[in-house]
Amino acid sequence: MKRILIAVFPLAALVACATKPVLHPEATTGYPSDESPGRITVVSEPPGVMIEINGLGIGKTPCRGSVPVMFAGGKWVLRESLAVTALPGAKGEAPQTRIFEKYGQPPVKVSFDMLHKTAPVPMEKDPYIGI
Repeated sequence: MKRILIAVFPLAALVACATKPVLHPEATTGYPSDESPGRITVVSEPPGVMIEINGLGIGKTPCRGSVPVMFAGGKWVLRESLAVTALPGAKGEAPQTRIFEKYGQPPVKVSFDMLHKTAPVPMEKDPYIGI
């Protein structure tokens, strides 16, 4: 009985090592690496503008952030809609937002030109309030 047990134990250890799953580099952690599709770079003119991704501040430009991605249909896609917002840092600047749709291609670089003047968008009348 001892001989069989001694012979089976090394074989079991070898099988356990041989069946270790191989994971994609980004799958080993919850955070994407710098080269992965889940990382974006945000820049602005002028630099130093505060950036938010889906309402959470990630820092001042130039900066990098992580976005929720998944591998589906043979390509990397966004797991949820994404709003990247540049908040005004100086008088006369207006907030700017770039929207990326769920299941769309993840952005690699997002640029904002805070010196570009945009006309205010008129609000439509609400038929229920009578404005």
